[in-house]
Amino acid sequence: RSRKKAQEIVRNLLEPSRGRNTLLLSCGDVKPNPGPCTDSQEPRLKKSDPKKMLRLAHLNARSLIRHFDNVACLVSSVSPEVLALSETWLDSSVGDGELYLPGYTLYRCDRSWCGGGVAMYCADHLSCAVLSCGPSASGIEYLWVSIDSRPFSSP
Repeated sequence: RSRKKAQEIVRNLLEPSRGRNTLLLSCGDVKPNPGPCTDSQEPRLKKSDPKKMLRLAHLNARSLIRHFDNVACLVSSVSPEVLALSETWLDSSVGDGELYLPGYTLYRCDRSWCGGGVAMYCADHLSCAVLSCGPSASGIEYLWVSIDSRPFSSP
């Protein structure tokens, strides 16, 4: 049931009639015109146990195949739990084996024509599932992945 609800939310957010602002504003911490903020308005991060923090990174790959060695090096040095990639430029001719990173599962949504494409590497210790992927009616490419937050919850 929660998966259906999540898919409904994704469809509603990606409707062209709602526009990009609706998608951004639905995040909760994005303002339509925030302007400059003063030091007193800056959000303060609480110091937390690093084991309870999800490390997430995003890269605009502009060809994952061409830059795979650099991506592998980055993942090895930074060790994010989740690495989101845009502009992967992958298609069905590229197998998952060519993009294997030890300790990670690859989720991908290739474009059927030149360029584009999105993907996500999730650490194997996370419980992840693809909720939805593809281009929206307005052409936005997306990959929605559910990640179980329990490993990062407070006791």
